[in-house]
Amino acid sequence: MSEQNSKNHRRRHGFSVWIVLALLSICERAWASYDYTPVILHLSADKQPDSLGFNLVRSFPKLVYREILEGRVKLYNNAAKEVQITPSNLIRLEQENKLQFDQIQDLFFNEVWKYYHRNFEFQVIGFSFFARTPAQKLLNFGFVDANEIRRLLENRYAETDLNGPDSLTYWQAICSKAFSFQVVKFGNKDFEKKPELAIKLRKQALCAKTRKNTYPISRRKFVNSVMYPSKDEQLDNFRICSSLESYYRKNPQVVFRHIQVGPEYKNREYPMTLTRIELQETWFWQEGKVHRRTDKILPYINGVAMDSLNWTELQRLNLMVNFRPLTELFEDGNFTFNIAQVNSSPIRLEDQPIVQNALIMGNWTRIKLKSKNKN
Repeated sequence: MSEQNSKNHRRRHGFSVWIVLALLSICERAWASYDYTPVILHLSADKQPDSLGFNLVRSFPKLVYREILEGRVKLYNNAAKEVQITPSNLIRLEQENKLQFDQIQDLFFNEVWKYYHRNFEFQVIGFSFFARTPAQKLLNFGFVDANEIRRLLENRYAETDLNGPDSLTYWQAICSKAFSFQVVKFGNKDFEKKPELAIKLRKQALCAKTRKNTYPISRRKFVNSVMYPSKDEQLDNFRICSSLESYYRKNPQVVFRHIQVGPEYKNREYPMTLTRIELQETWFWQEGKVHRRTDKILPYINGVAMDSLNWTELQRLNLMVNFRPLTELFEDGNFTFNIAQVNSSPIRLEDQPIVQNALIMGNWTRIKLKSKNKN
């Protein structure tokens, strides 16, 4: 081959490589921007991470199922809502297939997505409920329109365990996009042959510069704990419990609303001992630190629960300890306590040190219990 032919060959080869790279680049940017496009997401019950603290596939169908059977939510055969499935027909479908709607393992979200200049927004259109037969085939239980159920979802709290946040509504959980999901359809395209494109599309949406309508999961937990009296006068347990016990001794009528006493105590003091205080607190992250806020306390006199006191009611008692308001001692949090519950998860005695240390250290989504006592 002459030198001139060799140069021409190299030019043609270089041009061909450039064309291939350009085409690949176009493919890479195929979804660089897109207008409102129908999207279907698949959520599997078994693929939701424990660190999330909630599992929509396990809890959401239970909520919807009750509403359908009570006639408060309509179930349709598909997203086009061509035929309504009545409660009796749903029960018949369950019986014929020996499957239960509220035990499904696969949930599909029908949504509309838009992506432009790294700005992502979405709208939830509805939910499709599928069960798996013994042969692992999907059985369609039906579709629920998001607009018809949104008010319910905005007013019902999702079940969250100790790894999840406090006071998360179902609608907030759905709009968080924090759960594990796969994009199974985008417009008219499915991703059976090229699942990597679905992964790329999902990553692009979740890593967008702005995400309109997405709800950020708060770093906040409900914590129910128990404080016991102490004989050690250096502990705030002693100061807090002694102050409240003194209040009840001076105001026996408050105690007598809950404890029946004989006539012999009309002229002499009834023996009262504060045996414990249950605390309802909110723990939250602020400026890189863990903070605690006491929302309500429930004192026990002689083992009997008194009226609960919220923070405002506790302030109105005007109780003082060493010239300091009692409420300041609760704010300081310098007292020993046992954690009994985090969010909706009761905490067993053997797990209390693990949970307490994890909460204080800020490991809020990686709490593992020895007893495996999880909701």
